[in-house]
Amino acid sequence: MAIEQWHVDAPKTIDLELVRHVRVNLMGGSCNIIAHDLPSARVEVSAITGRDMKIAIDGDTLLIDHPQLGWNSLGESARTLVDQPRATVSVLVPKSVGVNVKSTSADILVVGVDGDISITTVGGEHFMDDTAGKLSLTSGGGELSVRGHRGSVDARTATGDVTVTGPITRFDGNTISGSTVVDVSEQEEAPAHIANASVSGATTVRLPEHANASFQVTTVAGKAQLGEEIIDPLYGKQLRRPAADEDADVTEVRLSTVAGRITVLGGGAGAKAPADAGTPGTATEAPESPAAPTGSSVFEATAAGTVTDTGAAGGSPDAEAPYDGAAPAEDPDEAASESREADRPETEPSGTDATGPAEDASARSAAWRVDPNPNVDFSQAPHVEGSIVPPQRPTATEQTPPPPGTHLAGGQVPNAPVDGADGPFDPTRPHADDEEAQR
Repeated sequence: MAIEQWHVDAPKTIDLELVRHVRVNLMGGSCNIIAHDLPSARVEVSAITGRDMKIAIDGDTLLIDHPQLGWNSLGESARTLVDQPRATVSVLVPKSVGVNVKSTSADILVVGVDGDISITTVGGEHFMDDTAGKLSLTSGGGELSVRGHRGSVDARTATGDVTVTGPITRFDGNTISGSTVVDVSEQEEAPAHIANASVSGATTVRLPEHANASFQVTTVAGKAQLGEEIIDPLYGKQLRRPAADEDADVTEVRLSTVAGRITVLGGGAGAKAPADAGTPGTATEAPESPAAPTGSSVFEATAAGTVTDTGAAGGSPDAEAPYDGAAPAEDPDEAASESREADRPETEPSGTDATGPAEDASARSAAWRVDPNPNVDFSQAPHVEGSIVPPQRPTATEQTPPPPGTHLAGGQVPNAPVDGADGPFDPTRPHADDEEAQR
């Protein structure tokens, strides 16, 4: 039961002796909660509209409630839906108090409080400065700003932006389209855990350079950047990067998004894990295969070793025969071709081309020139005689018409004459078998 209670409808200042907890319920306006070194508390109401405000002290808990709604004045209560009440409240509290604020559209400022803080608004903005302890922020569309917080942070918003700096020990965030920035790059100790999930909002995390971080990134259509490494959309898959030193303190970074962009700077982000780690997402290099001989090395191997002869030797294609130095019989066509090449005037390259001097170009072209192989005699190669195209089979055979008088012939077919009958069939005429039976 409340020990002291005030109903305020105008600006007023109230001093209180002992306060360990603060509970505030506002509809609109602003609420500033500032810590000081004194054990007492002070409430200052600088502006108020609409219904009156209730200020009460229940044990060591300070209660601030605006507006006061009830069934006795239903018309005034319904008017608050159109004309929203507003109040501007400033509260001086000891550093160790716990704060719990619920608001519709009021802006909340908390400075210097070391106790646990819980702020819940629909559209109001949150500003936290030089706070400590467990911090929980929830807003529908308001901006959440945290500076110099010492402790854990839990921030949840739909369309608002989240900005967190300071020596935090843990961060958990959740947004829909709002962007999230967590900057702990200037801190001596990195937080133990950083996690954020978004639908289309961007996520940016800055870690100290000496941080020993492990990464777990999940994206659907958005890209991720770990240091200088760009990761394409993972389409729902998960990318994991272990910490460089798993025996030391590890900063777990878990980020997920559907269509937003993820950026991580510092903390060894972008460093590839060793190939034998077996970690998903780690690129491993395939062993180099021996290169096949190209260019003149093929012909050098042919001249020095063996070649395949399918000509005069008459052997199989896989047979190998050493080169004995004897030149094969000269082909008349080949001799005529060589004479035409000799009569053709040679053009000397001059100047430089796009790749270097003319001497280098001549050397490169000579390296690609294929000398005639004396061990291959194409004059004795088998020639195809006749046509190599097989004759086409007839697609369909011509059918001869059936003989007349059969059941396959077209038109009506008369019945064959019956022996002993001199005319067409008459059903009234007795059959020959019947006459024999009567006899």
